[in-house]
Amino acid sequence: MNINLRLLFFGLFFSSLLTQNFFSQDDKSKAELFVIQGVKDSANIYISKIKNPKYKSLLNNLNNNTASYSDYYQFATRISLYGKPQFKQLVRFLEKRINYPENTKVVNLDFVKLKATQIEIIANELELKDANKENQKLKKYLQQIKNKKSTDYEHAKLYGEIHTSLINMIRQNPKGFELNTQYEKKALRLNDVFLALKFRDVNLNYYMANNDLEGYIRECKKSLAIEEELEQKSPLYEVTISHLLDALIFKSTGRDEYVEQLLLKLFYDTKSHYSSYSLLAKYVSHLPVNDPGALKIYQLVGTKNVSDFCFELERRATGKVNQNEMYYLLMECSAATYYQGDYKNCFYFKNNQLFLNKAIYSTELSQTIADYQVREVELEKEFKIKQEKEKGKLYLIIVFIVVLFLVVSIYFVVIYVKKSRILKIRNDEKEMLVKEINHRVKNNFQLVNSLLELQSKDIENEIVIQKLNEGQSRIKAMSLIHQKLYQSEYLGLVSFKEYTQQLTDLLLSTVNFKNVITRINIDDIQLDIDTAIPLGLILNELFTNSIKYALKDEPGEFIEITIKKQDNTSFLFEFKDSGTGFNLSLPPKESGLGMKLIKSLIKQLQGEIKPTNQQINGMIFIFKDKIGRKQID
Repeated sequence: MNINLRLLFFGLFFSSLLTQNFFSQDDKSKAELFVIQGVKDSANIYISKIKNPKYKSLLNNLNNNTASYSDYYQFATRISLYGKPQFKQLVRFLEKRINYPENTKVVNLDFVKLKATQIEIIANELELKDANKENQKLKKYLQQIKNKKSTDYEHAKLYGEIHTSLINMIRQNPKGFELNTQYEKKALRLNDVFLALKFRDVNLNYYMANNDLEGYIRECKKSLAIEEELEQKSPLYEVTISHLLDALIFKSTGRDEYVEQLLLKLFYDTKSHYSSYSLLAKYVSHLPVNDPGALKIYQLVGTKNVSDFCFELERRATGKVNQNEMYYLLMECSAATYYQGDYKNCFYFKNNQLFLNKAIYSTELSQTIADYQVREVELEKEFKIKQEKEKGKLYLIIVFIVVLFLVVSIYFVVIYVKKSRILKIRNDEKEMLVKEINHRVKNNFQLVNSLLELQSKDIENEIVIQKLNEGQSRIKAMSLIHQKLYQSEYLGLVSFKEYTQQLTDLLLSTVNFKNVITRINIDDIQLDIDTAIPLGLILNELFTNSIKYALKDEPGEFIEITIKKQDNTSFLFEFKDSGTGFNLSLPPKESGLGMKLIKSLIKQLQGEIKPTNQQINGMIFIFKDKIGRKQID
């Protein structure tokens, strides 16, 4: 048996099976119908037979009235229905089950997707007038949403434009194509490929209106290429194939294997089976009477010629397809019988087609479209009026808030001024008190210094006198700190540059040095008392050590003191002289009281001694002020 005969035998055998079983409702379809009819027990029986666990769970949720908006949306896009009565049942089912969300602060995207699908079903299968009403309700819901800046709201607005794009297409609004192209791009930006394909599908009609057949075919193929990349085909998959077939058949001049493959794909799919009839009739009208391709198509419904084929398609489609699909089926059957020379039946199909055309394109449809336009304008006006009212309320609220803010501000300013005056008086009193304390402390230091000086006159031991003089020097250093605090305009802070200048002048005067140059490189810094006293004592010890042991008051000799700020709380202290005496960077003798005092004071300042040039006597260390020490503690 050659290949062609085997294929013919298989085709005849499969056609007989289809005639008996393929078009009868399967368990899935029966379960779906019983769910929307509310026959719960019968629905449970057929749901249990469904093999797909996800869809089975979804139907159980619907049957038990525990489904979410997302479940209803999935159901509405996957259900297999035929004929106006079944679609009416679905719409009534959705209207009964679905309520608008109570929360209008944020948009419910799943609900909007469901309503858009419901509106599309009503427009395609039932009444355009009813679809207009439902779409206006959906737009009112979207206008009530408070948060209009979210991505979900932008997404929902696109779903609300699907029906408008359909109306624009019917009216052949020239701006519709551009709008749909913009909506498609927005949908892709939101990663909603299904929605983008929806706007692409509507735009196909504009290519046909402009007689751009090649553009129409090109866009159909692009849409199919997008579909092939999807893990789950969109609800428009079969529709796009139908569009492509319509154009390819129109363009063809004979048999086309690719066209036949697409026709069979639609014919054997339960969802697109009945909608494939008009395309089958159109295809055979382009083929010769005894063409093998035409015979192959006739055999699909168990017939042998074009007339029987067309009558069988009409019989099967009656009650299963909407008026538009029946209109196109009759038109293609009329053309097919005409080209095959059967003018009698051609007249029959043409007459039925014209009768149906009057029913579809009646004055009621024109009125419906006009009413939709009027209502759209009214809705827009209502929205603008509502916006203006809300703006007015908002302005009143803003004015009230501003006035309230001014009153409260004035009240607090008055309170603040009063408190500021009181605080200023108290601060002045505190400042005077602190200065008085520093003044008295300075006087006490001077008193102690005077007592030590008197006591030293009665002592003949040179070592004791030396120790007393060192103590006096340290007392003078601390006394000078309190004097600077008393004189400072910044409460509790000492200008250390001025302090260093006065201290070094005082110490040089005690030894009557005239040739030693004092270089003071100190930033204009203000130090707190807890930092200034230990640092002043360190400076006193180092300076005293230099003028006593390192320098001889010879020309060219110098003492250099540097204090630089490193960051907000850290400072660099560097002391060096030109003498040849003891190098202060070396480890001090444990017996030296001065060096022990220096080490203790540096530790108190949380300082760190750094090595210095071995040829110059000196010391370098990093220390922190009071704030820096607290951060470490």
